[in-house]
Amino acid sequence: RCNLRCKMCGQWGEGGVTRAAGAETLSRELSQQQISSVIDEAVRFRSNITLFGGEPLLYPGCVELIRYIKAKGLHCLMITNGSLLERYAEAIVDAGLDELNLSLDGSEEIHDRIRGVPGLFAKIMAGVDSLNYFKAMKANARPLINLQCTITRYNYRDLEQLLAVAARMKADSLTFHNLIFLNRSVLEEQ
Repeated sequence: RCNLRCKMCGQWGEGGVTRAAGAETLSRELSQQQISSVIDEAVRFRSNITLFGGEPLLYPGCVELIRYIKAKGLHCLMITNGSLLERYAEAIVDAGLDELNLSLDGSEEIHDRIRGVPGLFAKIMAGVDSLNYFKAMKANARPLINLQCTITRYNYRDLEQLLAVAARMKADSLTFHNLIFLNRSVLEEQ
């Protein structure tokens, strides 16, 4: 599930594969027990576990899942759109998340336009501020904050603006990605 419909998203965007799925398919989720079973099997491989979606913070047991992964001694990373970050900031720090990869497309105006949600950038900034507050308050360096920007026709001229954004967010890294091309026509269009 996802609470956004970002223009370029390969799942929920204008040409996303999930948009064609029926309501019954989209309403199915693995139970906490099913996910825990998969994690139990992954322990012997010393796996790195990445939680992503859609938006992983929409999953009701997301924080408990992070705790479970960390209790098993595994590295846990979450990829999020940041829209729910402020609500879960303290719990994420307390759960021991190792890395938070935050999808960000540019400065406030560019990000909100691409994501189609006015005020989203400010909401994300408030979430990151809250996360950094709880990290400092609890003397915890984790989770690392990694900004991830997908380069698209909507933002490629303004990528340098993310340097100031990353500094303001106290990000540990900034990564630029290409789109995930689902077919030849999407590739050619971009």
